[in-house]
Amino acid sequence: HDVLACTQCVLQATGYKSLSIIGLSQGTTEAIAALAISPKLAKRVNAVVALSATLKPKPFKNNILNSMAKWSPELFYLMFGRCSVIRSANFWLNMMAPKAARWTIDFVFSFLFGMG
Repeated sequence: HDVLACTQCVLQATGYKSLSIIGLSQGTTEAIAALAISPKLAKRVNAVVALSATLKPKPFKNNILNSMAKWSPELFYLMFGRCSVIRSANFWLNMMAPKAARWTIDFVFSFLFGMG
């Protein structure tokens, strides 16, 4: 259940500096969640293969984003795909005071997904 601890153990045992994660079902969900909250882990993972995730994202709360995702998935992927949200969150966590960064990330998730 502790993706960060497992990753550290594998890296220490093998001597590698990074690794790829293959997740199945709950493992996919745990890997995605761990990468979203741990900059340390995100720096050590070079690829994620996510198989049969146990979560299904809801539509965006924001109608403009919903329309954009349906109208042009390629453009949407360029803006939000390939860990860009994770990198963005890590950037703001490093640039802002911790409370302000948490508030900003919560606000964005609330705006996009209706959660927070």
